[in-house]
Amino acid sequence: MHTAGFGRLDIAATVLHAPDGLLQYVSSQFIIHTAQMISTPEPVPRLLALQFVPLFHLGSRPSHMVVGDISTGTDVLVIGAGPGGYTAAIRAAQLGLDTTLVEKYAYGGTCLNVGCIPSKSLITAADLAYSAGDAEKMGIHADPAVDMKGLNSWKNEVVGQLTSGVEKLCKANGVNLVSGMAEFDSPNKVRVAHGGDGQGSESIEFDRAIISTGSRPIQISNFEFDEETILSSTGALDLDTLPESMVVVGAGYIGMELSTVFAKLGTTVTVVEMLDNVLPNYEDDVARVVRTRAEELGI
Repeated sequence: MHTAGFGRLDIAATVLHAPDGLLQYVSSQFIIHTAQMISTPEPVPRLLALQFVPLFHLGSRPSHMVVGDISTGTDVLVIGAGPGGYTAAIRAAQLGLDTTLVEKYAYGGTCLNVGCIPSKSLITAADLAYSAGDAEKMGIHADPAVDMKGLNSWKNEVVGQLTSGVEKLCKANGVNLVSGMAEFDSPNKVRVAHGGDGQGSESIEFDRAIISTGSRPIQISNFEFDEETILSSTGALDLDTLPESMVVVGAGYIGMELSTVFAKLGTTVTVVEMLDNVLPNYEDDVARVVRTRAEELGI
């Protein structure tokens, strides 16, 4: 049995090939598997790898449904409801194919739930607090107090609005939504374990599959995440209290983004980077701007 998680799967399936194309850059001869994007800690290079694996010729979609250990059939199975998965599912449904989207966590994937959207929300709030506290030259005197629980509550509202929008968009386009963890039983069947006690599982047979399982932070030796003292990027975006000091390991774009957020909120931040400069995978003119601004903030 092979788990539809991170890393390469030995079992492959065909990617949908429709007249208008489901994904313009993917041919019908490959399965698209979004490998993990290394988010944090750094300086391990951040990688977004698309692994193309030769297809198996799969049989036609079964049309049966068996009550008990439920078994259903679908034309296109999409595993992972992030920006890649849910857009692929919507397009497949728009082309008239029966489409099922399986997600184990929350619709919208890393970006909407624990990545781009919450981080940009915190950046917006941090900018506001910092600007108010640094406006004496304009005759405005303020000393903002940061309530992290209140900030997180607002951030979660923003995230919730967007993730619910993704779910509604999928339903409006006729995508079948299934919550749970998918594991491959065979080249044309997965078993989906539903979360929670007594929720059971179901089997889904498919004609074509798209694996879009997204990303997760990578751990380094002796720095396992406990989300209390040693944080992943996910944990750093959900703190209940503002730390007095913080060490950020890795000066890539995620590390520098989080560093500036917490520095603006009042945390003393130190960034540790193995290579010569911040943003080591970017051009010098970009890295120089970010480094200069970080130093101005006391990082």
